[in-house]
Parts: sequence; C-alpha cells; structure tokens
Amino acid sequence: MPILEKEPSCAPDDLFERLQGEPGGGKWFVIRTKPRMEKTLARELYAAGSPFYLPLFEERKIYQRRVVIVYLPLFSGYMFGHGDEETRDRVVRRREVASILPVDDQERLRSELCALDRLLNSGEPVTAEERLEAGMPAQITLGPLAGRSGQVIENRGGMKFVLQVQFIQQGASVEVDRAVIKAL
Repeated sequence: MPILEKEPSCAPDDLFERLQGEPGGGKWFVIRTKPRMEKTLARELYAAGSPFYLPLFEERKIYQRRVVIVYLPLFSGYMFGHGDEETRDRVVRRREVASILPVDDQERLRSELCALDRLLNSGEPVTAEERLEAGMPAQITLGPLAGRSGQVIENRGGMKFVLQVQFIQQGASVEVDRAVIKAL
C-alpha cells in the first residue's frame, strides 16, 4: 500500500507527445535541485503549469512488518524543465533550485527522456544507476521494451539493460533475460 499516492512525474501529462509536434516550442534545461527538494519543486511547477519531467520509480519498503510503496526520484537532485527563456528564469528563481544546466544537444536529451519515460511506464522493476561506465550497446527484441537501444551491464544477479541520460551521466536499468537482447 502506498504511503502517498503517486504524484505526476511530468506536466503536462502528454508532454512528450506534445513536444514531438513542436520543433521550435522551447528548449530543455536540466534543473539541479537542492537536496531532497525534487518532489516539492515538481508540485510547484505542476501548480504553475510549467512543463517539467521528474522521473519517479516505485520502491517497496518494509516498515513494522508492513510492505509500503514509495515513489522516489530516479535521479537524486535532478529534474528536467522545458520552455522559453522566461520559463527558465521563473524556475531558476525558486528556492528549491540550486542551478540550471543548459543543454546543447536538445534532440538527444528529448530522445533519451522519451526512452526513459517508456522504460519507467513498462511495468518492469527499475533500478537507478549512477556514473555509468561504458558497456556493450544492445537492443531489446521482445516484450514491452522491444526496439529500445541502450547498454548491457552484468552484475551478480545476471544482466541489466541500461538507458542513459548522457547529459547528467546517470540512467536507469531493468534486469533482462539474455534471450531478449541482441548486440548492436
């Protein structure tokens, strides 16, 4: 049972679909938040109608022999905003913001965030991966993530498929069976 209901991770709800048809409708920027302020800032941006994306993943914890579900930011201290210079300036003045990082390759970040959103909405358990090392490029061939390209890393439990947001050198992973991955 969730402690709190899952809050919106992006605004508007159809952010990625809407942005595919708007090539000149603003730019992405990376928001570096103060510690543990990602969700607070997301609530404020949602209320203000400012476009943002805060990737959240579900984690199950046990408190006093009860299993509870919590929704945590995938990238601690980071979220993503979208808009013109005026929107960016309004965001940077908020007390939860430590800094704003400009993005040079807009299309690459948009593509990585779309893939990440699809991964998070696939229903598979997701794990945050920090400071990723270069690995073997691969593609998933079967299942809800078919066609997604990323990297494979090996751990004690088997293989993990990793999608990266190169700009902040972090990503998310999902455990996969060797049978559904092909090398690129």
